Amino acid sequence: MAVEHIIPGIYDPTCGIAVAAKQLIARGVGVDGEVWVHSMWTPQVIKASIKALLTGKRLVRMPHGCTDPEKLRYHWHKKRWVAPIERWLFRRADRIIATCEDEVNWIKAFEPKVKKVEVVPLSPQSVYRAASHVPCVDIAVPTTAKLKLLYVGRLHPLKGVEFLFEAVPPDCKLVVIGKDEGEGLKLKKIAARRGLDVDFKGVVSEEDKEMEYQWCDALVLPTLSENFGLVIAEALERGKCVITTDGAPAWGDGNDYGGRLVYLKGYRDGTDEIRKELLNKAIISLV
Repeated sequence: MAVEHIIPGIYDPTCGIAVAAKQLIARGVGVDGEVWVHSMWTPQVIKASIKALLTGKRLVRMPHGCTDPEKLRYHWHKKRWVAPIERWLFRRADRIIATCEDEVNWIKAFEPKVKKVEVVPLSPQSVYRAASHVPCVDIAVPTTAKLKLLYVGRLHPLKGVEFLFEAVPPDCKLVVIGKDEGEGLKLKKIAARRGLDVDFKGVVSEEDKEMEYQWCDALVLPTLSENFGLVIAEALERGKCVITTDGAPAWGDGNDYGGRLVYLKGYRDGTDEIRKELLNKAIISLV
């Protein structure tokens, strides 16, 4: 009996949950007869969890950072109606999967009566295929004196992209990859006001995403809430510099990957001005 995975956003190569889930499948995680349900809150996720319990299968929940207090506060007026159902499902799951110790604490704070919480780390070594295995076309890298920055992820308030747009120097080139979840218009207005050179790519293919990784000088993930930060692993594996924040606690272990990882402490709980200042200084340091 195979392991079954329920994965929201499975066809979106910029969806961190889907990318993580597919890589875990490739690693062969799970025990035969288990149903792994990724993410939280949606009807698809809740229906799949209930179905697993009703059919006598072993339910495994992997919230992918959805119990982070910062994420819980966001649109809590909607989530509070579903939270009792999610807590009920968490209590009945055979195990809950976290990606770092911080997430273990988030899960137990959300539902203290879970049966078992396990950490399955998502590391560059264990999750991602070697960059040489990535199918891509011959890449003509643009030649310009500008620092070339890349953002990959949803355009969502919790990703902190607004602070990146306010912090990036106008003499940089910025490419933005990811689904617009309500922030696109605001970001375009900031870019116009500040005279930024920004290319909004939207959702792209794996091959196009790979081309942008090859093209950039550094990846910036200005997140306020991240259970892991898969794009950080992708960029580091490809030898790129990365700027990220303490909103991605899995990367705050002090390893700077040979000076290629800049981890901004005090960002998540700082004021808007502090966030902008931290990002601006980190970007300038790359020049």
